[in-house]
Formats: sequence, structure tokens, C-alpha cells
Amino acid sequence: DWLRVRSLHRTGRFDEALTESEALLATPAGRTLASELHALRGRIFQEQKRDCERTLREFVALVGEPGPRGDDAVLRRAECLETLGLTSHAARPYEQYLARPDARRDRQARSRLSKLRE
Repeated sequence: DWLRVRSLHRTGRFDEALTESEALLATPAGRTLASELHALRGRIFQEQKRDCERTLREFVALVGEPGPRGDDAVLRRAECLETLGLTSHAARPYEQYLARPDARRDRQARSRLSKLRE
């Protein structure tokens, strides 16, 4: 099922990937893959659907996730809050991102945080 969801995503069948991933999340196997599924769903909502409200819901599920997936979720969450005009709420996730040990896009996060504080 996970491979099917990934295949749907890779072939640009985003609505089907979202539907299949939602169904998979409701299963024991899906709960095991929850972080991967929420990350994929969040990227679809942000990049393809341009729906930051739904993006935020997916990335909130990844709060505290270690490693690159968690880093990406924190940064994308900050970007969406900023996109939605919630700039006072966006600063904290940028700060959280910069506090992470291997924040790869720290220059971008510092720049955005600096602009929010102007």
C-alpha cells in the first residue's frame, strides 16, 4: 500500500495519493508509516495543492520528529504560517528549525526570520 501511494505521487496522481494515504493511515500498517505518510501528504498539499491550512495539519503530526524529515516539517510549517499571514506565529518554528542540530537550510531560515523581525 505504501509503495502504491508513493507510485501515485511520483506519477503526478496527487488526489489519488492523498485518498490512498488517508485510507492507509487508518490501518495498523499506516500508523507504523505515519511520519512518512504525513510528510508526503504535507508536501502534496503545499507544493501541488497550494493549501497551507491542510499542509499545517500534516506537519503538526511531525512535531518532534528527529532527522531530516522533522527538519523539513518544521521549516515547511514556518513557511506556511508566513504564507497565511500569521507572521507572529511563524517566527517560533523558524527558531525551532535553527535550533535543530543539522538544519541544512539555515541560511534561508535566518533570512526569513530576520525579515519577520523587521
